[in-house]
Amino acid sequence: MNNKVVKKIFSILIVIIMCMTPLALTGSAFAAVNIQDLNHQINIPTNKTWTIKLSNKLHPNLINNLSTYVKVFSPNGGELKVGLSYNETNKAIKITPPSGGYSTSTTYSIIVKSGLYDSEGKYIELPAVKEFSTVPSNHNVSTLGTMSTYSVGTTVDNFANIQYNKKPPIFRALYSGDARKTDISQYLEPSRYKNDKNGIYMFMKLNFIQDISVSTLNSILVGKGTLSNMGQAFYDACKTNNVNQAYAVAHALLETGNGTSTLAKGVDYKKEDGTTVKVYNFFGICAFDNSPVSSGAEAAYKNGWTSPEAAIKGGIKWIAENYIHSDKNAKNPRTAQDTIYEMRWNVHNYNSPWHQYATDIVWAYKQVTNIKLIMDKHPNVKPQFEIPVYK
Repeated sequence: MNNKVVKKIFSILIVIIMCMTPLALTGSAFAAVNIQDLNHQINIPTNKTWTIKLSNKLHPNLINNLSTYVKVFSPNGGELKVGLSYNETNKAIKITPPSGGYSTSTTYSIIVKSGLYDSEGKYIELPAVKEFSTVPSNHNVSTLGTMSTYSVGTTVDNFANIQYNKKPPIFRALYSGDARKTDISQYLEPSRYKNDKNGIYMFMKLNFIQDISVSTLNSILVGKGTLSNMGQAFYDACKTNNVNQAYAVAHALLETGNGTSTLAKGVDYKKEDGTTVKVYNFFGICAFDNSPVSSGAEAAYKNGWTSPEAAIKGGIKWIAENYIHSDKNAKNPRTAQDTIYEMRWNVHNYNSPWHQYATDIVWAYKQVTNIKLIMDKHPNVKPQFEIPVYK
């Protein structure tokens, strides 16, 4: 390694202080310590102020630019608007909670990016991540519906290792770069979300619910681009294919960026004869990471999704056959993945789990807010929840 490079790459000692119990994060240019493996803390007050203690003074150029290097994320990947300040005397960065405080029953991540450097120009070697869960809310998730559990024949750690060791890595984290095993474990562990008023919906069985109305779906779709006023198409397709309407709408909103993506607006696909046809894809089906628009448009053309209605109905049918009710399809006799948790993490085939809907490790959680919005409009509906329990 170039000596000039070695001189620059040193870790800043960081201590994140909570209740007078410091957690040390250290590293070395030559033998890096796994500084991101911090204990996950629970029952944190929603008004908690965190302090990041540095071993050296922060470089002056960074004092007014802290938000570039210190971030707080919610479980769905959204960045929070927290307060950031620096005390030069104490060599400490203070993080104050967002307006209104953190939400109850929610897991957050504090990330200190590796670009942070001290007054001598020495960089922190690896990103530092501190995860914490806030105090539970008074919301009793057991009243939402029928709760059941099932056993998974492996541990969270082993399943995380299997996922992590797939080459090349396909998982994305909240910070830039591939997700680490600690990130994967966080979103694999059901106990972190089973009492979360939003997260519980990752475990909802995805069967059609008669009482969810078209008007409710349309109320969620107002102003959502091509998806606006498509509640009837969602309802009809979900009824035909026995798919939960709240999930289907939430999934489409996620994949299309609230109905504004290129594939949602329609892509002019060039056919074999040289003419073009506009195609739509609302669920990211076959929209691979390295070519999302072209591969997604090709899948839409092959499936005949040449109108928004056709894309909604065809996409829901495709998901039902390949995931939610795949055990009923003789051509694809996999065990059904009939919760969004199982669609993301194929726990029934944990030794070879690559039939998974998305590469984003936060994919399932990103849908739960919209699912809950719809379900809350029908409080008398009591769906089934099925929660995996690892060894």
